[in-house]
Amino acid sequence: MNACALTAFALPLKYRSLDIDACSGRTSQGSLVAAIAALAFVSGCSTSTATGDVKVLDYGIYDAVVALRGSRALGQTPEIASVAGLRHRTTTRTVPCLVNTYFGLRLDPASLPPTYHLKTEIQHPPFAMPQGESSTIDVEEFDVPAEGDLHGALIWYFLEGFEYEMVPGKWSFKIFINDKLVAEQEFNAARSL
Repeated sequence: MNACALTAFALPLKYRSLDIDACSGRTSQGSLVAAIAALAFVSGCSTSTATGDVKVLDYGIYDAVVALRGSRALGQTPEIASVAGLRHRTTTRTVPCLVNTYFGLRLDPASLPPTYHLKTEIQHPPFAMPQGESSTIDVEEFDVPAEGDLHGALIWYFLEGFEYEMVPGKWSFKIFINDKLVAEQEFNAARSL
C-alpha cells in the first residue's frame, strides 16, 4: 500500500486524502494515492444525482494538520492517524513535489446524496513502492451510509518518509457517485516551481 492519500469520504488510508473513514470508522493507513483530484473536472463540476447536483467546492493546494502513527526509523510503516483543520490555500493545477504538500479537491457536502456508492480513481506517474511493486493507478470504492460524517475532500498528501511517491508528471483524479462521474481534476506535479 502506498502512503499518502486520504479522502473525507471513508476510504482506507491508501488515500491520504479523504477526511478518513468518518463513515465506517475504519482507520487510514497510508498511500499517497493523492486521492481525489484532476482538473478536467467538468468546470464547476455539477452533475445531477437523485438529490440534485454534486458540486466541486474547490481544488488545488490545502493546509492541514496531519498526525502520523509509526516511524520508518523504527522499522514501522507510518500511517495517518488523523487529519484536522483542512483549509484551502490556493487554486492551482501545478503542485510541487515537496514534503507537506497536500493537493486535491473538495466536493460541497451539502450537494452529496444522503447515501451513495463512491468510487475514486487516481492515475499518477509510476513509482516503486517499498515492497518493490510499481503503481500507476489507485481505485477505491465503497458504500457511504446516511449516518456518515462526510466532508467531501479527496486530498493527496506528500509526506516525509514517502518521498518515492513524489514523482513529477500528470496526476489525474476522478470521483464517481452511483457509477456517475461527478468530478475530474488533473494536476501537474513538478520538482521545482
